[in-house]
Amino acid sequence: MHLIDHEVPIFVYYPLMLPWVLATVLDLCDAKGAEDTAKNMTCATLHHYFRTVIKFTYRPTVLQTKREAMVDGILVAGSSKEQIARIEAYIDIEDHSKEIEEVEIQLADGAKPKIARLWVT
Repeated sequence: MHLIDHEVPIFVYYPLMLPWVLATVLDLCDAKGAEDTAKNMTCATLHHYFRTVIKFTYRPTVLQTKREAMVDGILVAGSSKEQIARIEAYIDIEDHSKEIEEVEIQLADGAKPKIARLWVT
């Protein structure tokens, strides 16, 4: 069993990819909050997953597949326990699970390393 804590980067997608949306969820509602939030974000790709909507709730989620598929999102680092609790409340974590998966990020030099440990459904 792997434990995911506040020091592990979090993969977010859909509306949480936008710095001002994530800043609002984290209760950092001014322009500086969005700017500070963006400093801890990097583009990431989750391979072998696809995005869909949960029936009747219309909430986005991702599902694993053996087919070639990917979900673009953002890897967020440096979140406090309180901020993680806010993200969990926003995505209604009781309907999601926390799993350790790999995402691909792109560095300034063009390299694309794999980073592990993130939340997916």
